[in-house]
Amino acid sequence: MTLKIERIMTDAVPGIRLMGRLTVGELESLTSQIRLCGAKWVDLEEVALLDLESVEFLIACEAGGAIELRQCSAYIREWMTRAAKFGKERITSNQTRRSIGKEASKLQSACRETNP
Repeated sequence: MTLKIERIMTDAVPGIRLMGRLTVGELESLTSQIRLCGAKWVDLEEVALLDLESVEFLIACEAGGAIELRQCSAYIREWMTRAAKFGKERITSNQTRRSIGKEASKLQSACRETNP
């Protein structure tokens, strides 16, 4: 199963719909697509699976106000809540955590540039 990224415009607000499996290997591509279209929201309704790094990425994006998460399934929202609550615990390698933080920071910077 792969990730499909679809650009969508609703009420003149650009966004992205994700379908399939979101993994750490897709985060750079997702960040690029969000920047390219100036997306302000991400629809997660059709995300079937994701990994911990992707959950942490979504937490960072949402917490930074960069992206609104739409139609987030209950299990993803619960996972995000638990991961954020226990985020101080070491649950991924420092290298992976830095990589996730770097991608989220790039995305937040890109969103600020498109919304001065």
